[in-house]
Amino acid sequence: MKRIEKHSQVLEALTRIPPTALSTVVTKLEPDVIRALAEITTNILENNVQMTKTQKQKLKKFKTPLRNIKACCHKTVPINKVRKIVKNQRGGFLPAVIAPILPLIGKAVLSGVVAGGAGLVTKKLLDDE
Repeated sequence: MKRIEKHSQVLEALTRIPPTALSTVVTKLEPDVIRALAEITTNILENNVQMTKTQKQKLKKFKTPLRNIKACCHKTVPINKVRKIVKNQRGGFLPAVIAPILPLIGKAVLSGVVAGGAGLVTKKLLDDE
């Protein structure tokens, strides 16, 4: 999950890229972002992400590429193999894959900010005594 949180802004931007430019962008993505996409697909396929019925319906047509990406998720598999699978997808693949995980990323980032802020407040209160 740390990898996904680290690249949350890039993943969110990928959902907004026009389909015509997507293959070019995917070829230039860092290997760690591609690994984050593979981690997202693994979490989706293992039901670690709560999804609505509509999100599940959108993902049904991509079940073969999702399974192929999950199979390539190991570090021993070359990153270019995963990149090629993602690059060759059409029809809203990336937004359909990334959309279910975006709310979780937001919660994780906010909880980190709140926890960090609580730590500062606690430290300040202890210093004042």
